[in-house]
Amino acid sequence: MKKDFPEIAVVMYNNLPARCHEVEQNLCDFTKFKINGQHNLHTYETKNITEMLTTLSATHRWAVVIAAGNILQSQKLIMDSVEYAKKENSPLSCHILDRGGYFHLHPQYFTIDLEVYQSLGFPPFEETPGPVDINTKITERSIDNVHDDYTPWWLHSGTETKTYASDQGYFGINVVAAMINAGHNIVNIPRELRQRKNYCYPEHQLAEIKKLIADPLYVPVNDNGPIWWFAHDLRMITDGLQKGYYVMNTEPLYLDNPKLSDQEFDCFVGVASGVKPACLIGKLKFADNSRIVLVDISPAALKWQKHLLESWDGDFRTFETVFRAFEKQNTDLIPIYFRDQSFENLFVWFFENVQMDSVEFQQCWKRYQTMQVEFVELNLLETPSMQYVVDTINQHQHGAYVWSSNLFHMDYLSFYRTDRWARDKLLEFVGKLRQETKIPVASEFLCFLEFYNC
Repeated sequence: MKKDFPEIAVVMYNNLPARCHEVEQNLCDFTKFKINGQHNLHTYETKNITEMLTTLSATHRWAVVIAAGNILQSQKLIMDSVEYAKKENSPLSCHILDRGGYFHLHPQYFTIDLEVYQSLGFPPFEETPGPVDINTKITERSIDNVHDDYTPWWLHSGTETKTYASDQGYFGINVVAAMINAGHNIVNIPRELRQRKNYCYPEHQLAEIKKLIADPLYVPVNDNGPIWWFAHDLRMITDGLQKGYYVMNTEPLYLDNPKLSDQEFDCFVGVASGVKPACLIGKLKFADNSRIVLVDISPAALKWQKHLLESWDGDFRTFETVFRAFEKQNTDLIPIYFRDQSFENLFVWFFENVQMDSVEFQQCWKRYQTMQVEFVELNLLETPSMQYVVDTINQHQHGAYVWSSNLFHMDYLSFYRTDRWARDKLLEFVGKLRQETKIPVASEFLCFLEFYNC
């Protein structure tokens, strides 16, 4: 699959110490989830950052390294980090640290020019114990700091050479020294970018992270520190399960399978997300008396879907007006959509994904409005709810389409359950559909179509 921004490699760095093994999978899965988003990027995972960056220098110009335990507010932070380093003409943008005898960096998040890194001979990033002598150009630092007195905004290279004595070989100390010796400038990460990520410092906050995983309602002491902000972002995710609703859905349609074109349907069960159900029902052979069941754990999602069905005629020229009216009437709910794009751009993206124009979509929507639509609050991750879907399907005669969108691949599950747990639940649901349904079923899980009884 073609990748966006091919010059950039995104590396999830698992640098968790052995004592964090109980939370390792949760943090790694969660961080990887947050790296994903609107764009299809080159992503990698490693425990050896020097080896990985050395390898990636053959295929990429830039790398953005994100340590396990980060929450990114949006994927756009990755591209903006590279643009900032370019603008500052710096091959390294990072959390600079000035303590211990010479400058180094915190491994939580940094952006590096791999072409420059290669030209320096790939100096190792990894930390080493014991004192070290660093021989490089005199290193000048900014007078001001990001915070405290050990976080300079920038480092510049002087003209004379000097030997610095460091009390240990801190992470990145050799890379900083090599870049300074070659005459490069190094910049800290600006506040505008810092504010778009939160890092939980796992090696220092292990006990608190365990409490967060064990209890989604747990709230750390509000000391305005990193773990409190990390927990604040987690609360936004958990709140979204009850108060969140997807305004638009930009998943593609998978209609080129001959089994779909030949199959008649009289039942649809899908999550309450966006307008994809209308596209599927309008494009496939659904009987006029078909039963449409929208299910969701979020009452807000069901409320939005009902409002849209009753208040909108399928004309995208009025979609934002309908949405804003709902938003104004429901200020306690959380709309989910790409806020850094205009609705016009979202519509363009939508039509590209569903491969239809506005007229064709409106026809699909009007047909959808003639159907018997039910709104059911339930959690499809629970076995009784899975059984409800099976029982619903078995009440019909022709065929059923089941659409789960990202239900089995959510940030909530990655952090609180792990991806393996979510995969097991998906396999349980697939097993019930495969073994217990009595009519043909087309099921769409994580953008993959499967057929049972066909």
